[in-house]
Amino acid sequence: MDWLCVEVDLLVFNPPYVPTDAEEYMQSLKCRDISAAWAGGGRGREVIDRFLQELSRVIRPGGLVYLVVLENNEPEEILDFVRREGFRAEIAMSRTAGIEKLHVLRFERPIA
Repeated sequence: MDWLCVEVDLLVFNPPYVPTDAEEYMQSLKCRDISAAWAGGGRGREVIDRFLQELSRVIRPGGLVYLVVLENNEPEEILDFVRREGFRAEIAMSRTAGIEKLHVLRFERPIA
């Protein structure tokens, strides 16, 4: 993720998280149309998983992350990954919006 080139104290991210097939996901990247705002690829995790790989590099000690995900994105699996990376992680809030069950995940990088 080229745009993550600095360390930050707070990051709020509402990524494309809707599960979409590979063709629709690739089309959204190619055309950069409105579907790029929601098309998340398989399990809705293409962008989320790339982002998670960069957490330790971009979040300063003591920094916080708030990440919006769908229930279909397997939030507990995301929390487990982030904890293994050394962050504190929890579901900060959940709500239903129409047919979607949304969660806001909160990650905190401890001060060493």
